[in-house]
Amino acid sequence: MGATQMKVDEMVVFKYTIFTPGDDLHVLELPRDAQFLKVGMQDNYVMLWALVDPTMPPESYEFRLKGTGHYAGDIIGNGFKFLDTVFMRQFVWHIWYRRIHSE
Repeated sequence: MGATQMKVDEMVVFKYTIFTPGDDLHVLELPRDAQFLKVGMQDNYVMLWALVDPTMPPESYEFRLKGTGHYAGDIIGNGFKFLDTVFMRQFVWHIWYRRIHSE
């Protein structure tokens, strides 16, 4: 088995809070090779569900939340990838992420 290959018998779906009210940036450590499944709202929090092998070493990810019509120039061209869009009452939030490379 390769160094980055996941062990199927260790895989679980975990839920992570990526934004709380008032946040627009969040750094989160997830097990290496996490597979992002879904972003959604739960109890006014933006949550991420990911398929992970909890025995893998952690990687840091930066998540950014941008509202429709909000400035997004700080994420364009800076290694961010679009993840999902979530709806909260009259608000529409767009989520981007990037892995933070350790030096």
